[in-house]
Amino acid sequence: FGLAFSTALFSQLFQHSIPGLLKPLDVEKRGRVKFTFSAVLFTACGLYIILGSSAAIYFGSKLRSNVNLNFADFASGLIKDDGSVSPTILRICQVASNFVVLYPALDILSIFPLIAIALGNNLAASFPQLHDFAKQHHTCSERIATIFWRLLSSIPPIIVSLWAMNLSFSLQLGA
Repeated sequence: FGLAFSTALFSQLFQHSIPGLLKPLDVEKRGRVKFTFSAVLFTACGLYIILGSSAAIYFGSKLRSNVNLNFADFASGLIKDDGSVSPTILRICQVASNFVVLYPALDILSIFPLIAIALGNNLAASFPQLHDFAKQHHTCSERIATIFWRLLSSIPPIIVSLWAMNLSFSLQLGA
């Protein structure tokens, strides 16, 4: 479920972001947009295939579903034949390893505000009658209405995150 959900979610985010990306472009420059988006998607797909294949070849049957978790204690090639290792190099590798392990969680955390803003704006555009009603009755300003929709899109994921304690499951939903 998680992988299908995150793929569908990414597809939706990609689709609704395209008009916003095209808006600032001049009409003459929009002709290359199809080529640009195709090149980006094929490049990303190619990189994922290369990374996935190389991880599968290197880790073999020990490959975890979240490939970054394979690097939790990764020190390949650092330990000499006599079992010794330079403490400085080992510490640098530990820091790099921790970064690789934590990167997906940091990535989701950093993108959350952008997704909440985009979803809030889309909700406001989807329910213009509520927006117009508030403006006609002067019960709230434009800014307050915008904040309301953005909070409405932000609060459910925060509540769900309190329930979903499995980081792997959360990463599958969000990434």
